[in-house]
Amino acid sequence: MLKISPFTPLFFNPTTDRFGAKSKYIQKFASSDIIFIELIGDKSDAVPALVVRDLINERQDSIEWHTWNMNNNQIIYFHIITGLNSGYYDVLIGDSWSEIFKVTNDSAELNETTVIQYSMKDNRQRTDCIFWIDGMQYFFDFRAPGGFKDNNWSFTVDNEQFTTADGDIVELYSREATQKIFTLGNSIGCPVWFADFLNRILCCNYIYFDGVRYARKDGGVPELNQEIEGLKSFVFNQQLQQIKSLDPVLEWNNQVAMRRVQGDNYRKTDTGDMRSIKFGTEKPVAEIGTYINMSNATPNTGTSINSDTMITVNSIHHPGGDEQSYWDLITIKTTDIDSKYIGRKGYGKLVITGLDSLKSSLDDSLINLRAILYTGGPYSNLIEGSVVSRDGVYILKGVDAGDVGTGKEFQLYLDYMYDYDIDNIGMTIELTWVYDND
Repeated sequence: MLKISPFTPLFFNPTTDRFGAKSKYIQKFASSDIIFIELIGDKSDAVPALVVRDLINERQDSIEWHTWNMNNNQIIYFHIITGLNSGYYDVLIGDSWSEIFKVTNDSAELNETTVIQYSMKDNRQRTDCIFWIDGMQYFFDFRAPGGFKDNNWSFTVDNEQFTTADGDIVELYSREATQKIFTLGNSIGCPVWFADFLNRILCCNYIYFDGVRYARKDGGVPELNQEIEGLKSFVFNQQLQQIKSLDPVLEWNNQVAMRRVQGDNYRKTDTGDMRSIKFGTEKPVAEIGTYINMSNATPNTGTSINSDTMITVNSIHHPGGDEQSYWDLITIKTTDIDSKYIGRKGYGKLVITGLDSLKSSLDDSLINLRAILYTGGPYSNLIEGSVVSRDGVYILKGVDAGDVGTGKEFQLYLDYMYDYDIDNIGMTIELTWVYDND
């Protein structure tokens, strides 16, 4: 049986109420927003149709699903819709049409909305949605009407005090907190199922409102604040608290996932903070990606998907006492850095797969993974920070022109492999650099 994930940010037959006047609010997205559609089904089910219909130009396009096998019985169908021209659209999945939504780059309209991005720490939290597909974390985008008002802040403190014999108060411990109320709905309100959807989103581990991470306060749920007269349209309040004590590696990984370094569009402010819209004038970006696939560690071999990027793999062979093959260094090298990396201040990531048997050693720093610019002497480290995550995701710095000179080359090192027989370990090493187009 096929089921549209309830975390998909479109609404399919959300109500059976046939009485009264409908809400006048139409769901909005920016052209650069990511509309992630996910469908869960059995492998025996027929592949459902996926159609995007342009209601202005009276045109509809059939789209092919991406698929991922969850297990022997279940399969995930998913697709990302983005880059649509301004207009009105709906989506057909199987035999169900979504509610109409509007795509716009009008800053006046988009400034009245907030992009909420949400994901889970793994796939064990829910059975009705998959957030990690083939080792890659996905964030959903939902653009909600409303935002945070300055008159909806409240303040609390968790403290311990001691009163002296003279009546003076001594502060022993004190930690402040600020709660904010997110107002869902604008002057014309929004349908009630928007509040139902927000309540579901707030069950996720990671929730970002315009790039800032929040969590619901205690057991708070969206509360009805105002009903628009004559319409089935409402304004809701939801109490939230910003999460400030953050794991830096986790936050880097989440920010990279939200920026979609594998997508066609990438949104950020001049300060590097995540922002959903910048007056409707996001700059397109380009990607530089290289992939090295090795099923057997053989000296001077490697395959790249990029015909314009020359890649070599250098493996140093150290036979062990029992004559098994050991490798203490695997290097991926390219000198093609002048036109691709210099002066680029984008974000990148390094994804290592196929090394499951080495994950514990990575955690314990017994094996090093290094990305550097190398001249045979001093080198510049390109990995942001020193912490390596277990899933093999790294943040890479941009390359400054001053760091690059004649004869320098980019190298990815996998070293300290003395005690590991990796001849038969398959691996894929992916390097992706994302930067603004000039």
